Amino acid sequence: MARPFRLHLQIIVALLCAVIGSFCYAQNYGTTKAELGLLPEYCKFVQGGDLGKEDFSSPSVNAQKYIARWGSNHWHLHHFCWAKVKQMRSMKYSASLQQKQGLREQAIGDLDYSIRHSTSDFELLPDLETNRGILLVLLNRDRDAIVAFKNALEHSAKFAPAYTELIAVLRKQGDKEGAKKVFDLAIANGISMAKFEEIK
Repeated sequence: MARPFRLHLQIIVALLCAVIGSFCYAQNYGTTKAELGLLPEYCKFVQGGDLGKEDFSSPSVNAQKYIARWGSNHWHLHHFCWAKVKQMRSMKYSASLQQKQGLREQAIGDLDYSIRHSTSDFELLPDLETNRGILLVLLNRDRDAIVAFKNALEHSAKFAPAYTELIAVLRKQGDKEGAKKVFDLAIANGISMAKFEEIK
């Protein structure tokens, strides 16, 4: 009985999404084909309802490819995918400021879940932390964002986006010395910093 009820619930929510577009801004249902097309390939092979429809007990051949690569981490990635959808929605001009802030807070919650359930050697951890930092900057939580970007670099000193975002937020804070140190660290790790050449 649980499966038909769940199906009926999803149909009801989908209808609400069609009638009241803003209702879906804060939901994980109603992900559009356009949004799905912008997500990483692995998002098609996760659990999570309107994202992938993988079953832990019988994963598809495509899901098995990611499980072989990432192990148990794969089963928590649907929250990262949800976070990406919410982040995209928060950038829409049609979203109100309240909707944007709500979506970003929810996306951070999804990222926190994925980070909390990741193993320390998971290769997507730098990406998770950097995305979290970007959302925190958008919420004017710069100090927390700096911590997130530094966490990303602790997981991988070669993750270029974390350097770029960290330098940007440090400069925003007026910390030119701190930005220069991050710039030098990036160069030392073989990262191209052409965007910030004036820091030299």
